[in-house]
Amino acid sequence: MATPRMRALQMTVALLWIAAVALAAAEERMAAPPADWYLEHNDFLARDGGIFHADNSAYRSEDEPWDTYGLAWEKGPSGQTLRGRLFALRDGEDAGTFFEYFIFWHPAERKAFIYQVSGDGTLGVAELEPPAADGTQRTEASFSGPDGSSSRVAHVARSQGDTHSTESFDWVDGTWKPRRTYLWHRVQAQERTDARSPRS
Repeated sequence: MATPRMRALQMTVALLWIAAVALAAAEERMAAPPADWYLEHNDFLARDGGIFHADNSAYRSEDEPWDTYGLAWEKGPSGQTLRGRLFALRDGEDAGTFFEYFIFWHPAERKAFIYQVSGDGTLGVAELEPPAADGTQRTEASFSGPDGSSSRVAHVARSQGDTHSTESFDWVDGTWKPRRTYLWHRVQAQERTDARSPRS
């Protein structure tokens, strides 16, 4: 049978253990600056004006008459956030914005996130994962529409030089179904007569 002194010692050990666990959890939750891979990701997209174009001829139709899709990116004042938009071009003219993006680093979560909003108010939220060993970067976004609809879309991206490839997938009946593949080319300054910044 434990003596009062032994019980007091056991209680002290238990409290020390609880305190140690709590301290470790607090340290784990401490804010952290943006990871290097995240800053490199933003640098790549925003570099040289941050404009990319991708040919849409493989998917063009009467309902989707766009010749080209465009992405425009720019860093926020701190240099640690990224704003962007997805737009379309038809006959060389900007046909309007489909999605607006905001990419940021969450210091407490120590993760990067992407928020995207369409013109009809559909909201997409995804965690931006670090690049894999083969250089690909995967995101899985959950979308919620103002009409109560919901969906999931995944993207696998790879960046190299002045190109950026994306492959998209739809979550259908418990599995990822391939959707589209685009190769985005950085638009140089002299080619930007038909490209706008995210603030346009």
